[in-house]
Amino acid sequence: MESCTGPQSRSAANQVEAGSADALRRLAEDESIQRVTAAQLLEAMGESASAALVLLFAAPNVFPMPPGTSTILGAPLVLLALQLAIGSKARLPSVISRQSIAKAPLVSTMRRVAAWLRPSNRPCSRHHARLPGLAVRLTGVVCAMLALLVLLPIPFGNIPPAFAICLCCIGILRDDSRWIIAGWGVGVGAFALVSGVLYGLGTFIVDRI
Repeated sequence: MESCTGPQSRSAANQVEAGSADALRRLAEDESIQRVTAAQLLEAMGESASAALVLLFAAPNVFPMPPGTSTILGAPLVLLALQLAIGSKARLPSVISRQSIAKAPLVSTMRRVAAWLRPSNRPCSRHHARLPGLAVRLTGVVCAMLALLVLLPIPFGNIPPAFAICLCCIGILRDDSRWIIAGWGVGVGAFALVSGVLYGLGTFIVDRI
């Protein structure tokens, strides 16, 4: 399949992305590893794969998970989204990177992200031109704001913002603006939903005082 940009300008970046894809796939298929840490994901993906890491930390929150999972995943999610917004390399404090979660819920996402990272798997069309850096950073800002919502202790309230983050990151990984637009739309709905819940909760508390 033809690349959406010139082969010379993308050659080095493509090699890095292909290496990250292979490392992530090997981590997903290693049956001896039952739990993964943020440090392992960061090592597999590389410091420049911020969008893929944000997606990996957001995806488990789209489904009902054991209590406390959103707290474990939320902190690195916020930090990685902020790094995506400012265009810096992905880094996490050791206190966060050492925390581990069960690998099983992440395996399917890891394999899919590995496939998306391979340049040969990116379709070419007018929707798949290489995204401008400003668009990626603005999307990172949106993801960081949504990640803060994931941290809120609202039952099932982390699902809509996490889903919006996933759509945005898929758009970045696939260089497809349609996914990003969909993510922004879902994000607006997530903000409205959480704001409504918080307003209702605040009104309930005030009425009881």
